[in-house]
Amino acid sequence: MGAKIDHPTFKELQPINPDKVVWKYFTLDKFMDLLFRSSLYFTRADLLEDKLEGASSKYLSDGRLANQTLESKSDVQDQKIAYVNCWHGNEYEDIAMWKIYGDRGVAVQSTYSRLKESITVTEKKSPYIGEVQYIDHTHDCIPNQYGAWSIIFDKFMHKSRCYAFEKEVRLVTTVFGSAQYGTNGLHISINLNKLILKVIISPFLMDWQYKNIVKFVGNFNCKLACCRSDLHGFLNI
Repeated sequence: MGAKIDHPTFKELQPINPDKVVWKYFTLDKFMDLLFRSSLYFTRADLLEDKLEGASSKYLSDGRLANQTLESKSDVQDQKIAYVNCWHGNEYEDIAMWKIYGDRGVAVQSTYSRLKESITVTEKKSPYIGEVQYIDHTHDCIPNQYGAWSIIFDKFMHKSRCYAFEKEVRLVTTVFGSAQYGTNGLHISINLNKLILKVIISPFLMDWQYKNIVKFVGNFNCKLACCRSDLHGFLNI
């Protein structure tokens, strides 16, 4: 069990340090979903903000001009069958990530290896994991050394460079030929204790809100460390 890396695309996208710190910033409703279901939610790629998710580069890996637009028919089809779960690789908390994704919620701190090993579904259904690479889709090529077998993963592990600040670690799975085809998202089971190093509560919350979240987390059987953001006290709120 655990997320997979035994695919050519992902073997080349593994971090130098497998114990690098990763974060996921949650709104409270999404954090509650994580705890109640003991699962990570994977969003269908065409529902993400970035329209270039899964887009082909203008150039092929050998430098030739591709005979398709950035939104080709195959790209649109691939967006319908690819599902992703996104994490932020960083040693420290990030105020921008709080504001964009977690504002008045929480952040889960983990490590790359713990995230990878926390997946509890069968090997066949397990997602792949790797570090996202950032490119300029109008000038850079997306590497594709292994042909059709890997192109869908190559595309979804390369994002527009304007998102490079996210330093994304990504879990990816596909549902081609599955009964889940067409659903907006899907849940993949995890071991919460394996995944979570600690739960960090938003620096933007009041004391009473902080206490309520600590109490809420404490009601779960899993023993989760819970603390306030290091940024609390340094912000005018």
